[in-house]
Amino acid sequence: MKKSHLPTLGALCLSFQLLFACGTFKVSPLTDKEPVRVSGQIQTAEGSPYQGRVKVVTARETYTPQTDAQGRFLLDLLGFETKGGLDQAIEIQFSASHPDGSEVSQSKALLKTEQELPPMRFWNGLSSPEANQTLTGAPSFSWISASPPAPKYQVAVIHARVGTIWSKESTGSVAGPLPLEFLENQSSYTWRVTAVYPDYQAKSSIRSFRTGDLHTVLPIQSVQIAGQNKPPFFDGFYQSELKDSLDLNPDQPVDLVVDLGKSQALGTLVLASSGFSANLKVYAGESPEKTSTPLIQEAINDYQIMTFPEGAKARYIVVALSGRSGFRSIQEIRVLAPKP
Repeated sequence: MKKSHLPTLGALCLSFQLLFACGTFKVSPLTDKEPVRVSGQIQTAEGSPYQGRVKVVTARETYTPQTDAQGRFLLDLLGFETKGGLDQAIEIQFSASHPDGSEVSQSKALLKTEQELPPMRFWNGLSSPEANQTLTGAPSFSWISASPPAPKYQVAVIHARVGTIWSKESTGSVAGPLPLEFLENQSSYTWRVTAVYPDYQAKSSIRSFRTGDLHTVLPIQSVQIAGQNKPPFFDGFYQSELKDSLDLNPDQPVDLVVDLGKSQALGTLVLASSGFSANLKVYAGESPEKTSTPLIQEAINDYQIMTFPEGAKARYIVVALSGRSGFRSIQEIRVLAPKP
């Protein structure tokens, strides 16, 4: 008779006990019908009371209480709205938006029948680059310090098609410069900064900028992924929107073969992707076969910038992807010539 590998009821109970004991689950002391009152206060960037709605997302509903003349809000809930499965206390989301596009937010598990949240204050101090500026070089991002002073800031640069392409943490009021390889020629981007406090976050408004001609982009003649040919795509700025989902296997790499049409000097390979973690090896040569030694070996991130060794020249680039079982979706490929 084949032995069963299913866990016993006792083993399952022990597993849950361990999860609770280790703090993975925080059991709520509130009963389902117990009244819960939560309150808080929000100020504008200038320190005046915020007049507007507060968005509160619970386990069951979304509420939008109005602040009063002092910028305070009050919300009455029931215990079951503060809990998930197994009576686990969940974090309730509190956020508010200012007409200038800035936001404040915090998350809090409600464990008492009456709870006062830490106060929040808007901030919107972006400085440089200015809105809708066209950049011809590597940008740095600066802002005016928040009040009260924030322990740290996080700046993010976003491309509408790819998402966040670069983020940086700073304890001061500047971050950068952003490496040029992250940016495409003649393209639009947005950026914003988050002031990170121990109890809440204050996000600036979103600001736009454009790029001029930053790179010499090498046209890709064809792409082959896992043995399947893809039609050529090139508009003078980037190669993109492949949207292929690759099944990863640690023992059998998936090859992505890029044909440049002729032998050319190689500067940088840009690969935008998403999905499970993976490793890659990059080969380059005059044939689509992998050479004995990869020129680049890296663990891949969502937006990967890889620099070829100086003097690298090839017609074909072969990217071998491998990883634990899962998938990796390839969205964009760009090959840049060496910097002059």
